[in-house]
Amino acid sequence: MTRNAFGHLIVDPTTLHYSQRIDELRRVAGRLMADVDRGSQWAGAALLGWLQCGGHFEDTLGIRPPRGSRRSAARLLRAMQQDDALLRLATAIGCDRQALRILRGAECPPEYQSLRDAALGLRVPTGPHAITRARRRDRERGMTRALQT
Repeated sequence: MTRNAFGHLIVDPTTLHYSQRIDELRRVAGRLMADVDRGSQWAGAALLGWLQCGGHFEDTLGIRPPRGSRRSAARLLRAMQQDDALLRLATAIGCDRQALRILRGAECPPEYQSLRDAALGLRVPTGPHAITRARRRDRERGMTRALQT
């Protein structure tokens, strides 16, 4: 038994047989396409198109970096995570310079240690303009985030 009475998958999808995993991806694509969010519809259509035609998934999604570029999806996501960690720390501390000092080894108040550790774990840049650049990239991406401390 792989589904409950409501049709929801109740087992780990990696334990399914190959054809069952393909069918599950088809179901997920259908649910995404039925969503009112345009991004979900796009992802669902791309997933279904890839299942039907094959090929490289990056090409189907239209996210393959240009030839010779190092700006892969993984690198961009990591840069966004680094920017987010920098901005969270700077917002919590209330001073960009002090946040950078803390990242470079100055004493960190206990209430900010988890934010500092998260930023250092992501190997954020600590140059004099790191937070300014993170803010600029964040604005350029057009993302609005609620920075929580």
